[in-house]
Amino acid sequence: MIDYLDYFLDGANKGQTVLSALFILLLLSALGAVLGGRRRILEADIFVGWGLLTVIFTLAAVFLSNPLGVLSWCFFAAGIACLIYVLQSQQPLLPPGSIRILIVLSPLLMITAAMEPSQWDEFSHWLSAPKSLFLSLDVPSDDNPPQGTAMLSAYPYGWPYLIYLGSRAAGIFLDGVGRIYNVVFLALFGLLALKIALRAAHDQEPGQLNWKMTGLAAFFILGMNPTFIQKIILTAYADTGTAVAVGISAYLLWMLLDAEAKGDREKATRTAWQAAFVAAALINIKQVNLILFLGLLISFLIAAWRDPEIRLSRCLYLVIGISVLPLFTYFVWRYHVGFNITTAIGGEAHFNPFEQWRFALIPQIILQMLVVATKKAAFFIVMTIAVVLAIRAFFRPSGHYGRLAIIGGGAFVSYNVFLLFTYVASFGERQALTAVSYWRYNTHLGMIATLLIAAWAGLLWKRWGLGTRVPEKVKWLPLLLVVAAPFLFAHKLRFDLEPNKPHYTAIAREIAATIPNEVPLVIVDPMGSGESVVITRYITGRISIPYLSAFHNTGMKNILARLNYFGDKTQTIIHSVTPEMTNKLGDQFVDRKTYLVHWKDGKLQIIKEWPYPK
Repeated sequence: MIDYLDYFLDGANKGQTVLSALFILLLLSALGAVLGGRRRILEADIFVGWGLLTVIFTLAAVFLSNPLGVLSWCFFAAGIACLIYVLQSQQPLLPPGSIRILIVLSPLLMITAAMEPSQWDEFSHWLSAPKSLFLSLDVPSDDNPPQGTAMLSAYPYGWPYLIYLGSRAAGIFLDGVGRIYNVVFLALFGLLALKIALRAAHDQEPGQLNWKMTGLAAFFILGMNPTFIQKIILTAYADTGTAVAVGISAYLLWMLLDAEAKGDREKATRTAWQAAFVAAALINIKQVNLILFLGLLISFLIAAWRDPEIRLSRCLYLVIGISVLPLFTYFVWRYHVGFNITTAIGGEAHFNPFEQWRFALIPQIILQMLVVATKKAAFFIVMTIAVVLAIRAFFRPSGHYGRLAIIGGGAFVSYNVFLLFTYVASFGERQALTAVSYWRYNTHLGMIATLLIAAWAGLLWKRWGLGTRVPEKVKWLPLLLVVAAPFLFAHKLRFDLEPNKPHYTAIAREIAATIPNEVPLVIVDPMGSGESVVITRYITGRISIPYLSAFHNTGMKNILARLNYFGDKTQTIIHSVTPEMTNKLGDQFVDRKTYLVHWKDGKLQIIKEWPYPK
């Protein structure tokens, strides 16, 4: 029982992590409320505030020196002032049901707060980047190399800004605020999905949500979300923020088309204003998000072009207005990357020279993409239906839901065409042939899929008259499932406890506390993937650690070269041993133990050893 409770109660700084994350999101929502005005679309508020934040922070970071400390205090002051203004003017600060859905998801939030960082990309960038901001109060540049461990310095910083602010609010760097952001983003998007479903089913806006409806909103993003992947959502990865920003952007563009079709220019202008700030947030989260943004705009214009109720010229004007702010921010950052960041301090994904593009592999790449799609059928079936409906709506305009199909299907097609292009023009041959991360990239469209599912579910509910045919007790089922799921699947959600991650983490913390970074350190892990290295590098704050893993030559000659990497000054962590190592180094080196060793008088001496957990 004690071990089971640890799934929920384990970890340090849980309370600070949750409160800091909620505080930052509340301030972002207040900023978004003031920018959007009284008749705004409430569900966009946090991302509108985030867009304003990322524009100001990016401009200041590019053209000023160490501005983030002052900017963080300005953000806190402005956010609190906006919060007071919104409350005093009796405007809604959050979408209806926000507090209830967080209560419903509180078991999941408890698990999320108790977790430790555990994923490769967290240690290699998504935590390293905000930690560098926290330590240096500036983005990396030639004059301000990354602080702490290695990272992709030229990536955008929209997401690291949020983790940095959550840590600044607490006064210490918090690894977990990004995980809390992700869960709250999904929770609020679930309310939007419910809103769409209720509109489709009843042709009316939802009123005050009861607990049954709140449970259904949570079920949309836990049970009916075809891209719910715990190893992406419950991490510091930027993929969930991207997916929700894409979903909010798609929804705003959909509402913008409706406003234009009804001739409501005031609503259209207001929605476009919100869409511009959400797009600024989206485009500054990940490098590839520019393509998602452009795909949405192209799909929007196609829907406007084919709809007889909408003037294409007016929509072109609105698209220009929406694009100015995000593209301006994008090119300011590209200026910084081009003039102030060199490959010596980090980099980003790039395209290969044209002569190295892998055109001959296109049939094999497409086949592998299809193989991946068959394994993740739920998502790809939804998006395939969207594409079919989009084609139908293109030739036979079908109003409100036809526009949504064109936006969703168009975004899916354009993004997947771009992914095929990247496999040809950017990735190595092995990565291209395996369509590396193809499923993960498609999760960026997950909230569009959720919007489609919600709309279709509402339409089918109405067509089949399920409101009177479904027993009242059955309507409680989504709430019961959502509340029970974290308790039933706690062991799966706590993937941070998978072997041997806690072992590597505990040893890395001990090394950080006892061995100064000036002392040369090497890791030998011939049976491991190299995960022990990225964990140790991040926790100790070392830019790099020479290492050997199963992906290297694990012959004894190469192992000895690593053990002698810095001569007698070398301190080495041995996380795994091969039979050849035992024969050569002595019987004291056995499997399932970690050793800290160094050379003394020409012999390898054991300083300390740690047995692996049973």
